[in-house]
Amino acid sequence: MVEDAGVDNVEVRVGRVVDMAELYSEAHVTVLVARETVRAKPLPNSLVESCACGRPVVTSSTCGLAPLLTETDAGKVIEADADQLAAALDDLRDDWDGYAERARRLAEMACDENQFVENYRRVYEAVLTG
Repeated sequence: MVEDAGVDNVEVRVGRVVDMAELYSEAHVTVLVARETVRAKPLPNSLVESCACGRPVVTSSTCGLAPLLTETDAGKVIEADADQLAAALDDLRDDWDGYAERARRLAEMACDENQFVENYRRVYEAVLTG
């Protein structure tokens, strides 16, 4: 499909990848756009990992990460539309360093191990105390 479109700066990899951080470091952006929530995870690991590697993301409004991306300006939220995707990629290119820095900060803020454990502790405490 990529070859049919005559695009030469897109790489599609199929199969197991051992070192995702290395793969993200080779990319400028991670794109995951879905028309329906049923076709995508609410909070895809690939987008969180991309942010953790300082790579901004483009995703659709159906993604659970969309509100945080909008709030922190760590990426672009679009509808499943080619023109919107092109415009989002242009925006990221024009301020890539800024988006990359904000993406990394988002991952540090939202995915901090201590905060993650604390959130689970609160859930279990609420369940146990009724």
